[in-house]
Amino acid sequence: MSYANASDADISASQLGFTDTGRIGLSSIDGTRIFAEPILVFGNSAAQDVSDASAIQRSLEFAPRLYCEKGFGRKTHDCGYGGYVAFNNYNPSNGSDIAVTVDYENNKERSERLGLELSYSRDIFDGSGAVATRFGSDHLGNATISQSLDFEF
Repeated sequence: MSYANASDADISASQLGFTDTGRIGLSSIDGTRIFAEPILVFGNSAAQDVSDASAIQRSLEFAPRLYCEKGFGRKTHDCGYGGYVAFNNYNPSNGSDIAVTVDYENNKERSERLGLELSYSRDIFDGSGAVATRFGSDHLGNATISQSLDFEF
């Protein structure tokens, strides 16, 4: 949930000896989103097989979603459904992780949204950091690319 309240703004503009003043009224805005999203994970992990900690770990996530929201500045609620499916392939011997995620939402106001993300990350500094590259699309279908560096110190 979010809420923002602002007081009105007094403005004054001056140029060549002329001054004009005014007031801009700002109203409060709010928004809410309530959702249920169970995440089901299938696959192997290091905890299941401690005999070979260097074995490649693969997982498949499935997360169905139901939600209702009231966006900023709107008076009506909008409900919908969706979810994501993600495949993850982690290689502990070289610290690399490859993931593919497909996310889908459908509602009565915005119709439907489909997102895709491909990512590759690699551990650095003996696992105390990681470099990650992500390719995908945002909620409007525009292409996105990001590069990040995480380091714990």
